Amino acid sequence: MLANGYSRAQMERALKSLGLPFSQEALQDALSLIQEKLSFYKTQPLKGDWFCVLIDGYRAKLRTEDGKLKEITLFVAVGIDLEGIKEILGFWIFVGKETKKAWAEVFQDLVNRGGEAGVGVRDRRFPRGGGPDRKALPLRRSKASLLHLQRNLRRNLSDEAYREAAKLLRKIKGADDKEEGERLFALLCEAVEEEREEWARELSAKAERYLAFLEYPEEVRRHIYTTNPVESVNAGIELMRLELGGYFPSQQALEVNLFIQVVNLQDRWWRRPVPTVRAKSYELLQIFVVDPKS
Repeated sequence: MLANGYSRAQMERALKSLGLPFSQEALQDALSLIQEKLSFYKTQPLKGDWFCVLIDGYRAKLRTEDGKLKEITLFVAVGIDLEGIKEILGFWIFVGKETKKAWAEVFQDLVNRGGEAGVGVRDRRFPRGGGPDRKALPLRRSKASLLHLQRNLRRNLSDEAYREAAKLLRKIKGADDKEEGERLFALLCEAVEEEREEWARELSAKAERYLAFLEYPEEVRRHIYTTNPVESVNAGIELMRLELGGYFPSQQALEVNLFIQVVNLQDRWWRRPVPTVRAKSYELLQIFVVDPKS
């Protein structure tokens, strides 16, 4: 009931209907225990041998203490280590829309806690003004998500143009090497240019970021060009939001519910490492050692 944002009165009614007693002391003990574990989780040091760190932003509405509904942006970061084990590194809640400052704070927190990854994938383009200060970001290379590119293509192109662009995008994902990827990406930009000339120029200028996944072993590329592990967390958040009536009743309810989801997901992920990453761990480590900027 705490995880779903029940008020004290709602808890009392629910427990009474089940023939169970309500205890304010037990409620406070439960809250204290969860907050203690949550506080440790949000500040615990991170190990440094991540193969990649995936970050995605989720927008929702939250009821504040003064009873008003405000827009929030929730960031979730998932790391995959060189043994192929996925781990949710943290989540961050900001009032308002996604901003450069919010991204910078997320990265800085990861830095402060010791996270140092071989690959960084962000969910979409940064707002006007560019990304966070590279000095604050030890992630060796930032990559753009092809999943979000596909969504943007679908949203901004006509059906006919999208079909052509989507076909090229599928070929890019399966390209043998970066040279083939560059040729296909140029064709993709040409297809976009027919309807969105300015956007096509922007995409062309960022081709390097979209195609950086092709520099890594074929077996692990699909874990780089998308933010799917974070998307699965966001799907759970979306279900939670709908069950709560379309918005989160409080920040405490959101954090408690999300923390419980994190614990449950983490338990499954620890038991199921990504076999392809584990199999290629030595090769990946050599890439990072030979080229520390890769």
